[in-house]
Amino acid sequence: MVCAVEFGTGAFTGQAFEKFTVRGANDFATASVAVTAAVKAGVVSDCRIVLGGAALRPVRCLDAESLVIAHRTAEIVPDDVADVAVSGARAPDSAARIDVLQALVARAMTRAFAV
Repeated sequence: MVCAVEFGTGAFTGQAFEKFTVRGANDFATASVAVTAAVKAGVVSDCRIVLGGAALRPVRCLDAESLVIAHRTAEIVPDDVADVAVSGARAPDSAARIDVLQALVARAMTRAFAV
């Protein structure tokens, strides 16, 4: 018999995944971004930002995450976080991919923090 069920700590958890493909939805992503965030009382307690296609393997953006953690969601500017997230990216083929990744980070940040 189940007497009680408890879930989490009361924090909002948001996540978003964005990808860019040349051909279509079933094609491999040329660039991708994953963002997860935990928000409690309007303050970000945890955040993960990962870029796909920025290097030979997925890249976690620790500097960009540090801009977000312990700040109020209303103070976060997705474009600023995107600038920092792609600053260390080494796209294998072109600078255009960096521009795409920057746009994807901003879009994913907006979706993940839509409380």
